[in-house]
Formats: sequence, structure tokens, C-alpha cells
Amino acid sequence: MNTATTLETFVNAVGPRIWKGKHLVDSTHKVLRLSAFSDNQTKPLDSYTPTDIYNFIDTLTDVEHLADVTTNRYLAAFSALFKEAVDRKVLRVEDVPIVRWKKVPPVGRPRFFTYEEVDALVAHFRASKTPWMADFVLLSVNSGMRLGELQGINNQSKMNLKDLEGLAIDEIRNIDEQARTVPDLLNHRELLAFKRREEANRVISRHKLSKTCWGTVVRGGEAVSLHSTKNGTDRIVPLNAQAQEALERLGRCPSRVYSHRKFYNGWAAAREKIAPGDRNFVFHVCRHTCATRLIVEFGVDGLVVAMILGHSSPSTTAKYAHPDLPPLKAVMAQLELRKAL
Repeated sequence: MNTATTLETFVNAVGPRIWKGKHLVDSTHKVLRLSAFSDNQTKPLDSYTPTDIYNFIDTLTDVEHLADVTTNRYLAAFSALFKEAVDRKVLRVEDVPIVRWKKVPPVGRPRFFTYEEVDALVAHFRASKTPWMADFVLLSVNSGMRLGELQGINNQSKMNLKDLEGLAIDEIRNIDEQARTVPDLLNHRELLAFKRREEANRVISRHKLSKTCWGTVVRGGEAVSLHSTKNGTDRIVPLNAQAQEALERLGRCPSRVYSHRKFYNGWAAAREKIAPGDRNFVFHVCRHTCATRLIVEFGVDGLVVAMILGHSSPSTTAKYAHPDLPPLKAVMAQLELRKAL
């Protein structure tokens, strides 16, 4: 093979053929991080070994405390790229580095917020420097919308997905180039590169979340019409009174007040206060909470909830619905009832 073919040159050339949209941005970013690690910048594609991959993953885990599922996403991106190299006869099958993936239980995040926790979150944010986060919580819990979907409501940006992909990838490459020019001080080059990539990640996340999915308020404020959602479909999300009030307080345009850094710093502070040490105490659990309340507490049919949440498969919705103890106790109490003679 051509020894000039490095990981970076190959992913730049074929990445758009392997991935599309959001996956192109995310996967290219992951591959370029591996490319910038250690002495990989000039390493030929056929010279990578399992040890190279493990060293990268281990270092990344030490620095960023990656969850196993995130580690597997990195490995999936690498695997797809090496497979493409084999298909194009740029790489021999025997030269592909084989690594073990992390074992992750096939279940959703085992968490939903109790009413007390939602109240605590709202109270905490109301008294904080980011009071608008209380309305993000209320809106998500009462609608099941993702954070990116909330940001897309009445967002008037006209940036299309193609522009987004080009901007994001260019920014990643710029950060890569900057990282390479940093003097190798105390062997901390990789750590500096990681920090620079986090900066790029924040920029990319702002574009990706607020520009890809967009929505409009319809039916006099009683619903939101979402377009280009995570699974590529459109849907109508009905809003109850609490959700409508939260959206009104956000000026019907949540992106106007949203700040990526303030949001995640604010959420970290809330988690430390309300559920210290609980890694599953994340904003996305608001969506789980909506599903759990509808299915478990109010007995709404799973197909209806799937339509509200925008799931293409009811099995996905089932992962979001976490059993709550009181309803389960009520079910089990029926075992004590004797049938009347």
C-alpha cells in the first residue's frame, strides 16, 4: 500500500462515504483524535496494532473518564474505517487491528427522576445564575423532547446540514493543527490535544444541537412541530399547561438563552447537590421520566408514547420506561386479594 496513507488522510478522503450527517461529524472527530495521539500523525494505516488502540483508549479514559458505551462508539468508528480500507484494498485483512469491545448490558440508562427530584432541580435552578434551566427541565419532563430539540424550537438559523458538516470538520482539523504545534512539554502533548478537542467539541455541539433539528410552535402554543429529529423524521409534540408556561418563559425560543458551558456547569452543580456521585443523573433522564410517567403511572399505550417521543420502534420506548415502586406494589398487592365466593 502507499505508505503516505495515514489515518487522517484516509478518513478525510472516505469519511463522507462511510457516514452521513451527525455520524460523519462525530466519527470523523473520533478518528482524528486517534490520529493526533502519540506518534500516530505519520503512522501508515497498515502499521496500527491493537496496542496502539488500547493505549489511546486507556489514556482517553484516564483523562475524560469515558463510559464503556462511549468507548465502544470510538471503537465502532475505528472499525468502520479499517473495514472501508480493506474493501478498497488499501489495507489487508491481516493488518486490521483487532480489539475487544467493552461489555455493556443491553439496557437503557437505569434512571428516571422522581417528583421530588424534579422539584429539587427546579428549585435549585430558579435560585441559580441560570434560572432558565428550570424551564428546560420542566419542558423536557412534560414533553419528552431532547435537549437538541428544545434548542431547535423557533431557531431561525438557515445553516443546512452540508454547511454544518464542513464547518465542524474544518474546526476539528484546525484544532488538530494547533495541537501539533504545541511544544512537547513534560510529555503532556496528548493531554493538551485532548483539551483542545474538547473546545472543538463544544463548538460542534452548539451547531449540531441547535442547527440540525428545528421546530415551530403550532396550534396556538399547544404543540411543537419538530423537523429533522435524531432519527431523521418529523413529529408533533403536544404541550400540556406546564410545558406551555415553561416555553413562554423561555420566549418560545430556548436557544436565545442557552449556553453550552453554563448548561453543563450548572447541571454538574445540581447533580452534586441533589444526587452526588450518581453518573446517571443527566439531563436526558428528563426524557426517560416523561416516558416512565406516561407508561407506568398513567398506563398510556407504548405505541402512543413512541409517537410522542419520536421512536421508530416501540422496543426503544420500552427502554425508557423505568418501573416505579408504588405502581408495582399496587400490582403485587392484588396477589393478596381472595376471589369472592
